[in-house]
Amino acid sequence: MARIVDEQRRAFTKDVADGALVRAELEPLPFDGFGELGVLAAADVFAPAGHAPETGRFFRLVDTGIRCVRAPCFSHRAARLNSAVRTPVSGIDLGAARATTAEVARAEAALRTKNGLLARGRYVPGSDGGSVFRASRLFLRALQPRA
Repeated sequence: MARIVDEQRRAFTKDVADGALVRAELEPLPFDGFGELGVLAAADVFAPAGHAPETGRFFRLVDTGIRCVRAPCFSHRAARLNSAVRTPVSGIDLGAARATTAEVARAEAALRTKNGLLARGRYVPGSDGGSVFRASRLFLRALQPRA
């Protein structure tokens, strides 16, 4: 078992929702044959949002800022987590996750940041010949990284 701490190595006191994603580093402790495996230093916690059945893989979605005069316009990038695979997409369907209006608004705002939005989902063909990422679950930042 590992002990979880924040980036300043203080005991982690925030609740982490079931199914949350955590960006962290595992720091090993000297091996004594018993006890803790190490310390999990959490930098970010992303709480799940939405009520649709979860399908697909985990991705980081970013609005690239590209705007086109005709469709399909591949103005978003989907990068599979823990992988070098990055795919341009012409649209993102957040409604499929069945999240609340407030959660969707936070997700749309996250798309426009450099860190993007974490989501679980899959690619589907778009009606305009493009490729749409259909999110089955959204993950919204619950813990801000400390300076």
